[in-house]
Amino acid sequence: MKLLRWCYYRQDYSSHITDSIDNLANVHTYFNGGEKQRTKQKIIDNISNTMTDRCAANHAATKLVEQTWDKSLNELNCHLHPLDSIATKTRSALKRCEERGVAKGLWGKDCFAANIVLSMNKMRYKDAKGDPRGFVIFLESENLPRGILPRYRGNRLHIFFHICGILIEHFEKFQKFLQKGTTCGGLRTSLLKDYNSEVAHVEMHVVGLLGKLLTGPWMKKFYRSHEDQNDHVEGIPMVKKVVERLNMEREPLDFLG
Repeated sequence: MKLLRWCYYRQDYSSHITDSIDNLANVHTYFNGGEKQRTKQKIIDNISNTMTDRCAANHAATKLVEQTWDKSLNELNCHLHPLDSIATKTRSALKRCEERGVAKGLWGKDCFAANIVLSMNKMRYKDAKGDPRGFVIFLESENLPRGILPRYRGNRLHIFFHICGILIEHFEKFQKFLQKGTTCGGLRTSLLKDYNSEVAHVEMHVVGLLGKLLTGPWMKKFYRSHEDQNDHVEGIPMVKKVVERLNMEREPLDFLG
C-alpha cells in the first residue's frame, strides 16, 4: 500500500510541475504570440534547480520531470524542513523519558508537552470542542495579544517549540484560565490535570529552551522575506556546521550550556 501511494504521489507531483510549465507557455504565447513549443523550451532551459523537503516522493518526482524534459536538475534541500524532524525527534525522546504507566488526563499517545499544545489549540480555535470566545476574553483580561498562540497543525517548523515557550512564560495565567469556565466536554479538566503535572512542566521547559537556543535562531536565519533572504548555497555550510556541533555533544542537552 505504501509503495502504491508513493508511486501515485511521484506521478501526481511530476505531472503538476510539467503541466504548470505547459500552461505558462500557453498563456505567454496567447498574449505575446510566438511558437508554444519554443517558448516552453526556453522556460525549461532556464530551470536548473528544484527545492524539496527531503521527501522520497519529491526526489522520485524530480527524476520523472528530468525524464520528461530530458535534462538534469540540481536537487536543493530546504534549510527549514529539518526543524520538522527536530520536533519529531524531540517529542519521541520526551516520550521515552516518561515513566511507563504514568497517568495522563488527555487522550493521546504523544508526550505530555505535545498533547498539551494540541489540546490548547482546540481550546483556542475549535468551536465544538473548545472555548474560543472564552479564550479571547481571557487574553484580553490578561493584556495578552489574541494571536499569542498560533494555530497548531502538527510539526511545522518552529511552531511546537514556540508554543511551549509561550505556555511556560505565561504559565500561571494559562493555569488560571483552565481553572474556570465551561468544561468543554471534559477537555478543560483533563488539560488542567496534565498542565499542572511536574512531567509536563519539565517537558515544556525543555522544548521552550530548545526553541530559544536552536529552532528559533534557525528560523530567524532562514525564514526571511524575498528581499532579505539568504543565498541557498551559502546556507549549506551553516546547516552542516550546526549538525556537526550537535553531533559533537555526547549528552543530548550539553549544547544548552
